[in-house]
Amino acid sequence: MSQNQEDPSQSTPAAQEESGNSYQKVTDYTIQIATDNSRNIILLARQQATWLENAIEEARAKLETANCEFATWWFETLIQIMVVELDRCRSIEAVHGTMVITMEALMQIPSPSI
Repeated sequence: MSQNQEDPSQSTPAAQEESGNSYQKVTDYTIQIATDNSRNIILLARQQATWLENAIEEARAKLETANCEFATWWFETLIQIMVVELDRCRSIEAVHGTMVITMEALMQIPSPSI
């Protein structure tokens, strides 16, 4: 073994603790980034849901005044598509809400000592 390489079995408790602290810092940072990303996704999903709700209302109003079969079909189809997308936005919001709760719980768990 070269002089620059240490045998892991020979490392001191202080070195092991420092390594554990570095690992914990990286883990905490990674969890924080994942939490922030999920919060941003929640905000985007809420914005998209609000836009879709408004668009659905507008399409329903136009459907009431549609005066031909094609226009009726078009607005009904459009509304169905937007309702599916709205459900998708709500699912995304719920999933990422659960992820935020999980990540926050992980941050509360004390790290094991080495």
